[in-house]
Amino acid sequence: MTFNRPPRIQPSLPGDSVQIPGPANVPSKPSGLNILGIALPLGAVLLTVMLMSSGGGASSYLRFLPIMLATYLATGVTYMVGNRNYKREQVEAKEQYRQTLNQVELKLSDLQETSQKALLAIDPSPVECLDRARRSDARLGERRPADLDFLAARIGLGDVAPTYFLNDSDLKKPPPGFDEEHAKAGQLVSRFDHVPQAPI
Repeated sequence: MTFNRPPRIQPSLPGDSVQIPGPANVPSKPSGLNILGIALPLGAVLLTVMLMSSGGGASSYLRFLPIMLATYLATGVTYMVGNRNYKREQVEAKEQYRQTLNQVELKLSDLQETSQKALLAIDPSPVECLDRARRSDARLGERRPADLDFLAARIGLGDVAPTYFLNDSDLKKPPPGFDEEHAKAGQLVSRFDHVPQAPI
């Protein structure tokens, strides 16, 4: 008598490699306004004008005073514009990074759910096994001695290592102002570095 079992068809487990990126296009913080470098020369010029005004020779210095004041004013305006642009670019970079992390989260969530369903299909619950026996399901006895899980018994549910790979090598020390986003990226690692409620 020949017993012809159908071939064992198992759901495939994802083997994707997912990169959890660090912040991109982070703007460089502008150098601070050197108040001392502006105040000292300006004070020296004013002091010179005051000292020479008593001797009547201050007129030549007074002609250059507006030019010097305009130079210092331009320095201050340049700093304020640069600082404003830096804050705007930082907000844009943070928003872009948050959107990237949201996309990575969706992909990882899908991989985790796919893994969980596949593992539950490979190792069904005892209730499901009894139901298959009652129905004389075609999948009964599909495990063969050559299979790695031959005679393996499921003892419960728990966290198991995923078959997909998480690459978090880009998550180093966060740039200034990106602490919240960096924390979220770390949470993605801790949340998706396992498959919950999977057969063990």
